[in-house]
Amino acid sequence: MKITGLELYTDKPQNLKIFYVMVLGFELYNETESAFTIKAGHTLLTFRWGNPADAPPSYHFAFNIPQNQIEEASRWLYSRSVPLLKFDDKDVVDFPNWNAEALYFLDPADNIVEFIARRDLENASPISFSAQSIASVSEIGLPVPEVEPFYEQLKAHFDLPLYSHVANLSKFCPTGNPEGLFIIVPLERAWFPTELINGVHPLVVTIARDPEIQKEEKTWVVEDLPYVVKCV
Repeated sequence: MKITGLELYTDKPQNLKIFYVMVLGFELYNETESAFTIKAGHTLLTFRWGNPADAPPSYHFAFNIPQNQIEEASRWLYSRSVPLLKFDDKDVVDFPNWNAEALYFLDPADNIVEFIARRDLENASPISFSAQSIASVSEIGLPVPEVEPFYEQLKAHFDLPLYSHVANLSKFCPTGNPEGLFIIVPLERAWFPTELINGVHPLVVTIARDPEIQKEEKTWVVEDLPYVVKCV
């Protein structure tokens, strides 16, 4: 599953633009009075101005990076004065069940951002790490009141499988594949590796249609939740 577009909301648009474009060096793909878009590999990541809920929008999303560059990515972030979120006093978290390693940091809007190096993708690179090394947005977190009914609806619309044997239909439900995943979790759960409690905030996700799985383009506007999933 390829995530080709992700639209999120923020009440700190200027702070985020400075962070992603000036500090991290992402390409500014487009900008309007109400939004800006950066290019993250084959994903266009858009931040829209607004605070539709009572709490400031805060999301969890991940970027796929080359499988051999997790340590280099760590040093690269520190060189830009971006502190990493530690787990067990370590910057890099090993996920043997996913054949991957990851690191985490907060952006200026308290989004929990992840760089993940997935060995299953076999995407090693000899080029020095930079924002242009990022392959895509590979995960977006979707907090929901009940995990199983939401997953069943998602599967009915897009025929996406559960990912990894640690997936379950009550507490932690990744669906998709190493290129792109929806991370479905129950509400009031802290985003790993922080104590920041998740919440429901508007978002639009666009995924690339796989002709062998999705026979036609479609848009799912989730009932009672401000989530929109497009398959084009």
